[in-house]
Amino acid sequence: FQEDNSANSELESSSNSHSNQNNSSYINSYASKLINNNNNNNNNNNKSVASKTEIAKSQTNSAQIDKNSLKSLNPSVFDLNPKKARFFVIKSYSEDDVYHSIKHNVWCSTEKGNNRLNQAYDNGQMPIYLFFSVNGSGLFCGMAQMISPVDYNKIIDLWSQNNKWRGCFELNWIYVKDVPNGALRNIRLENNENKPVTNSRDTQEIPYDKGKQMLKIFNNY
Repeated sequence: FQEDNSANSELESSSNSHSNQNNSSYINSYASKLINNNNNNNNNNNKSVASKTEIAKSQTNSAQIDKNSLKSLNPSVFDLNPKKARFFVIKSYSEDDVYHSIKHNVWCSTEKGNNRLNQAYDNGQMPIYLFFSVNGSGLFCGMAQMISPVDYNKIIDLWSQNNKWRGCFELNWIYVKDVPNGALRNIRLENNENKPVTNSRDTQEIPYDKGKQMLKIFNNY
């Protein structure tokens, strides 16, 4: 979604113009809305996505997202060796768009990205897992499974730049947690000039073994 043309220069947490605190606030703004659906709620600004998800699980009527959906996030048991699975990186300009994706279980990429993901989906013959990162955040924020082909004729009024995105596909969100780039930077992609996975553009495919490494890190983090 919303390909980042500056993806070749990874945002290092130590040299980023944003401090670690700013990065945390940047990515956690949508997590706050996930729980309270309130842009102005600053009570949990210092908590991570994982912490806020746990709060949402324990509270009643605290989130606009379905409670059953929240309970299913970040499973303690998950298949870390999914047969024939394919893995992709998803980049977003906006944490708001990721929030809406979690709430409504849909996503949209660029035309090129939609085509790439739709070809990979192949009528659900193999699981397609998507690792999400918001541009400039210095981390990955979740993983979801693509569970439908792209509907190219459907336009959803959810995104920060609605006039730019056409089509959508359905998702099942599995993990919503902050995994910093530093935990993933050692994973290098042979199909992308051996660059770290943290340098990836939108819909960059991750080779199978490297995708399983990321899946294990997400599960254990």
